[in-house]
Amino acid sequence: MDGIVNSIGVGDEAEITEFQDALEPDKGTGWDVDEDIDIPVDVDVGPALHTTQGYFAAPAGGTPIVQTWLNSSQLPAEHILAGSFESAFRLLHNQVGVVNFEPLKPLFMSTFSRSKVSIPAMPSNPSMVAYPPRKGAASKAAVAISIGNLQEKLKFCYKLTSQGKFSEAVEQFRSLLLSIPLLIVDTKQDASSANDMLWLCREYILGCQMEMHRKELPKATQEEQKRVCELAAYFTHCDLQLAHKILTLRKAVTLFYKINNFKTAANFARRLIELGPSPDVDAQIRKKLVVCEKNEVDSVKVDYDEFNPFAICPASYTPIYKGKSKVKCSLCEASYCPRFKGIVCKVCNVAEVGKECSGMKIQSR
Repeated sequence: MDGIVNSIGVGDEAEITEFQDALEPDKGTGWDVDEDIDIPVDVDVGPALHTTQGYFAAPAGGTPIVQTWLNSSQLPAEHILAGSFESAFRLLHNQVGVVNFEPLKPLFMSTFSRSKVSIPAMPSNPSMVAYPPRKGAASKAAVAISIGNLQEKLKFCYKLTSQGKFSEAVEQFRSLLLSIPLLIVDTKQDASSANDMLWLCREYILGCQMEMHRKELPKATQEEQKRVCELAAYFTHCDLQLAHKILTLRKAVTLFYKINNFKTAANFARRLIELGPSPDVDAQIRKKLVVCEKNEVDSVKVDYDEFNPFAICPASYTPIYKGKSKVKCSLCEASYCPRFKGIVCKVCNVAEVGKECSGMKIQSR
């Protein structure tokens, strides 16, 4: 009221008091607000409106379960399960140098879809969502992909390679390789198995890609035939399963025999015999070895030294001999000639070559 009185310009204190008295509603009888009304004395008017008795205060909301998965977690898979794709991208970039995320999209969506289940509710009510916990750890998300799942898929990849379906094999091996950084394992043994599997995937992808490239090359001139033989020779140094290693050596023996490089062909034949092939293959290779040993010379000089350890550059399909400088993919560790630093890896197709990273993290604490 003081603000109203002051706003209309009332003067001294006496005038203000007189003005306030004039505003009091019980001054005069014109309003007739106090007319006598008969009210029973036993009427219960109930509690006063300002009382706090019976008041309900809703409890504060708790921490969402998916948020607990993210707290202090450095595993990309747990961030994907929680639906936090951006933080998962950041972890993969910092840990293994991923810069091309498009090939990972199907795996992200598949992993995320396994993080929750829908439970039917009462009729006319929406379904409820629940988040299955990890076995033995109620505050953690259930594991979406296990090392056992990947080992089963690896068998299928081997089968495709045995059938000579190299394009399909590369696709499946790459999918398998990209699944490994999205694993959650509990033991060092499983973590070691995952790293071994990543190594195998890299070797098979590199070898199969190189073989597909070899088959596309022309073979009309001696120089072209030389390059074809070089690629076949490099393929024999990929770390493959025994049955597949035998196949690479058989091909190398045949190709080097055809260009009259009998010395190198004989070396391939000896390596093959040491692996213990089937009796039919063994007999066939021994016959070629006898012929090669009668004239153990090479007619064509090729860029191949089997006695000097080397890695194969997936960008140029050339050997990087021991002692030469090289850079590696930050995820699959494929070796490259230094001039290819900064490109996206040709093997995994997602990580940057030569990027310094903290390393893959898949083991749960």
